[in-house]
Amino acid sequence: RTWSVELRTWSVELRTWSVELRFERTRTRPVSSMLHRQRSACFTGHTARALTLLLVALIPAALPAALPAAVSRRAFGAACATSAFCLLRPRRASAAGASQYSTAEDLLAYVQKYAVRGNVSSVIAAIDSFSSPENENKIDGWGRWMMNVGPAKGEIYENLIRQYQPTSVLEVGTFCGYSALRTIRALPADATFVTIEKDPRTAAVASAMFEFAGVPAGRINLVIGALNERFAEIQRQFKQPFDFVLFDHWKPEYAPDLKRLEQRRMLRKGTVLVADNVICPGAPSLLADLGVTPWPGWDLECDENFLETRAQRREVYESRAWSTRLIEVPFEYRPDQPDAMSVSVRK
Repeated sequence: RTWSVELRTWSVELRTWSVELRFERTRTRPVSSMLHRQRSACFTGHTARALTLLLVALIPAALPAALPAAVSRRAFGAACATSAFCLLRPRRASAAGASQYSTAEDLLAYVQKYAVRGNVSSVIAAIDSFSSPENENKIDGWGRWMMNVGPAKGEIYENLIRQYQPTSVLEVGTFCGYSALRTIRALPADATFVTIEKDPRTAAVASAMFEFAGVPAGRINLVIGALNERFAEIQRQFKQPFDFVLFDHWKPEYAPDLKRLEQRRMLRKGTVLVADNVICPGAPSLLADLGVTPWPGWDLECDENFLETRAQRREVYESRAWSTRLIEVPFEYRPDQPDAMSVSVRK
């Protein structure tokens, strides 16, 4: 028999300098559904697991006061079962890319250990190996997911660069340098490439990654800071509009950053704009500005039914300034999660 109970559960979130306890109420639902819900809130790391164990030990004292005596034992059993599920398997990174198994420094150390110094392709392969569940580098059976564009999207991206042969490229969102390395691998040798990263920590990792990969000095122009803070600097140094732009940063900033680029005339007729993760976690404001109109059943965030809506979508969307198509491609290193890249050409 599957019991339905009303259960109050605690979850632990381990952050860099503090431990935050979040209270969550789970409404009446079958235990099997509760397990599914609790799985999405599991945590990684030995410290987080130890804290969860401590909370499990406190549950027997807490639950009887909160629940009728007739169901308290069942509730306690459900709480233990869901907590055990967390302890036995670490959380998979969310589809929105809000969390990761490992740090940027962990990734760099892995690359320096296993990749061939001075070989861009070897470094790219090592980053994919670190992040993918298909390779041997795993935590409890899963790869150490990192928010790189990954091999499927990376191949599409490189093919677009080879197709359009831009003389100047702007990347917003360097992270650890994965897509930047794919860019220079496909980019003409005399083309200008600027990449901007808001986080100084990951920018430092990216710089070390470029050095290890043997990228010549000056081949990649790495700018540290938010795009809206560095517009004047980029315009002074690179006076001509960019031929090709990649957005792979904070998704709510896609639409405002596009407006800033347009207002500062940093784009030209024929500029290609590629935006990652427009379905998962989603960039609805950007898509609206590009003239991509909602289709029946469109979920604005990580649409699980995206592939099933293909018949309701257009092949090309037109706005006043852009022609846009959506390229279906799974979320990075997660083939079960639908996603898409938008490719837009300025009119």
